[in-house]
Amino acid sequence: MPTWSSSLPTATTIPFNQISTGTNSTAAMTVNNGASVLLGTAGAIIQSNQFITSTSISSAVDLATTEVNGILPIANGGTGASTAVTALSNLGGQPLDADLTAISALVTTGNLVRTGAGTYATRTIIGSSPIAVADGDGVAGNPTISLTGIVPVANGGTGLSTAPVNSILYASAANTYSSQPGNNQILISGPAGVRCGRARFQ
Repeated sequence: MPTWSSSLPTATTIPFNQISTGTNSTAAMTVNNGASVLLGTAGAIIQSNQFITSTSISSAVDLATTEVNGILPIANGGTGASTAVTALSNLGGQPLDADLTAISALVTTGNLVRTGAGTYATRTIIGSSPIAVADGDGVAGNPTISLTGIVPVANGGTGLSTAPVNSILYASAANTYSSQPGNNQILISGPAGVRCGRARFQ
């Protein structure tokens, strides 16, 4: 069986098929262009403590070169896909969407409003007297709308804050309501030429 020997001349050639084993920690074996190292059987293994190619400068695997080929499965930390769309599907991810991107870019609080295609803004409900709004932005809870003042006649109200007992509400002027005590009486009025009077209930 041939063995490595430091006494062999430099030009000595030993057929590769005659080398069964050997250890060398200083010299290098060069496989030039056109030559290759082939694994003869399915169980053959080449072991090394580093992985370096002609395009590598370290033992780190460069994913940008042809040193790595194929698709890394999910079980090994990959995506199991060669395209972004398939990778998202495999990983259960949400496809890119302009609306979702716009929403994720928001930094303010409030009610979400879609102002256009792929654009969003936050709004706050604000009241104007006599309407008051609490939690208009919805941050602390649901917005609450309430009346805090007198609703004018022009807005469907009476313009009055009180109504005496047994009083009659009537329009005393344009857009103005007044109250008149009833006192078991009916107040009758009319245009000129029409007799007006007051009837008293006994």
